[in-house]
Amino acid sequence: MPGRRLLPGLVLLACAAAAPAQPDTRDATSAAEGKKLAALLQTEYTAGRTLLQEYPSMVGQGVSNLAGRRFTTINLPPGTPVRPTGATSPNMRPAGNGWVKDDFFLPSPTWRMVKVIGGEHAGKAGWIREETSKRPVRIRFAVYYNGKSVKDRAFERAARYALRDWDKECKAQLEKVGDGDYTNLCLFFPVVTRDHFMISWHAVDQLVKQAPVVRREGKEIKSRVDRAFLFTHASISPNEPAADGTPGPGRSGLEFGLAFEGDTRATFQKDDIAALPRLAWPEVPDPDQPVIHLHGCNTGLLKTNLLSEVELRRDWCPAREFAMTQGVTTLGQRGDSFFSSSMTEYQRIDAASPEVYLWGFWRKTSSWLHVFSEQAIPAAVYGSDGLVIPGGEGR
Repeated sequence: MPGRRLLPGLVLLACAAAAPAQPDTRDATSAAEGKKLAALLQTEYTAGRTLLQEYPSMVGQGVSNLAGRRFTTINLPPGTPVRPTGATSPNMRPAGNGWVKDDFFLPSPTWRMVKVIGGEHAGKAGWIREETSKRPVRIRFAVYYNGKSVKDRAFERAARYALRDWDKECKAQLEKVGDGDYTNLCLFFPVVTRDHFMISWHAVDQLVKQAPVVRREGKEIKSRVDRAFLFTHASISPNEPAADGTPGPGRSGLEFGLAFEGDTRATFQKDDIAALPRLAWPEVPDPDQPVIHLHGCNTGLLKTNLLSEVELRRDWCPAREFAMTQGVTTLGQRGDSFFSSSMTEYQRIDAASPEVYLWGFWRKTSSWLHVFSEQAIPAAVYGSDGLVIPGGEGR
């Protein structure tokens, strides 16, 4: 959305119009999102192993033999999501008529009770061997701003459109037994505050860290994060503190919460980005695609760019900082971002627009020299060394 011109020679740009004053509901929202993320962190994805459902054996009509048990076997497809209940049986294993002491395997495996929470066997519970209950995950995720001022869900629509093909691939994988070495995950994180953003980033980090490393044919298969997309507000100020430490009143970065009402806690600045944990990105990324995509206003704009009408004092931008601290190629916008139904030329969206992009476009708020242009501005792609990659614009 258009940025805002405050005074001649002083520009504060953001990727959406100022939000009207709203009650501060961040604590309640944080609690709700926290519960969702906690459940997500407890979810595991099977490697396509056997689930044993346990039933009392019957000694007569309607009479259960509590001393004996019988088991029904269910073969779970790879990628089936399950959630542990907390029950374990570390030194016993299920047999035909009940649990027996496990002397066959050394060391003996632990059996855990889990509940299936997705797929064709959703709702069923049973026992599964611990060391075979997980497999590596491969994640693509999007974080999108979900404040009350966003009436048309534009941020969410842009995020879901960007990941539409991957989302379909992940859902189709659940229907294929033995498909690939990974469970593919497509994750969406609605955020309102900077705390939500940090929680989402840490949740992805924990999902990867708790997933197993599998050895197959002498090769380690590790969980990883393939790509990340950030659909947020962003701001830029020509009055950043100087490189020599001279203070300045300006603040730049990703914007959340009540930033437009003067809540300085809502700006996610350079030091905040640097403090995020480095995710497990691909060791050999796709050379034709940036790994991190930033869609907020001016997220790829440095003071050395000539797209701004003011001499910017800041010597950094969010895309460059993500590239250097995360160690992967990162795309950022070199102008004001707008929601558009076309990727190449600005076209205003409506509630029925099937395609929604958030991208930088030439318009009068980006440069008065291009007041009559509606064309997309090529994005900047930064390498892990902080330098712009030639020919990487707009990929």
